[in-house]
Amino acid sequence: MGEARRRGTAEQRVKEAIARDKAKLYRAMGINLTSPEDQALRTTLDAFLAHLDEGEWESRKSAIVERLETTKATTLWATRPIRDQQDEIGWYLMLAELALTDPLCQETNQAARTLPFLTAIGKALAHRERVERLDEKIKEVVGDFRHSPDGVLFEILVALTYAGHGWNVRAVSSPKRNTGVNELKLMAYESWPAFVRTPPAVCASCA
Repeated sequence: MGEARRRGTAEQRVKEAIARDKAKLYRAMGINLTSPEDQALRTTLDAFLAHLDEGEWESRKSAIVERLETTKATTLWATRPIRDQQDEIGWYLMLAELALTDPLCQETNQAARTLPFLTAIGKALAHRERVERLDEKIKEVVGDFRHSPDGVLFEILVALTYAGHGWNVRAVSSPKRNTGVNELKLMAYESWPAFVRTPPAVCASCA
């Protein structure tokens, strides 16, 4: 009895046993959770979760699950997409976490739309030192823009892509409300001296 108590509560022991069994199943199925893509996804997940307060991530995940539970449809025609628009970035990060820890427990349609984008950001984060105020952008996407993160995520990926091609990038704060302005204009790109031929310019697609 004392040994069981030292191993945690009954609920904790059940969770640990399930996790061990799933790990064995993944190995038997040849599921590799250490691929370069998985590592890149982990990089993104860690970078974003680092900007949450202690305990906030578990709280937000619980809230997402609760909201999803309350939107279950009783008929096929009433079925809604499985997503959480109140905390969409939390939903994206939850999908990423599931892909890394429990890949068979996944909403595949949403994961197929979201995870490649987050993986691309993770690969590009190797150039983050060239992006000024990147942390502020990440704070925006997990904070003020949690309900509509796609635009800011795109800005982050574009900024990191420019950085990967030898440009220094300065991120500009986004307005907290939709002003109808193309958000790409909020990203300023300034080349290294070796690349300077013209004055610093905004992305050509925003001109």
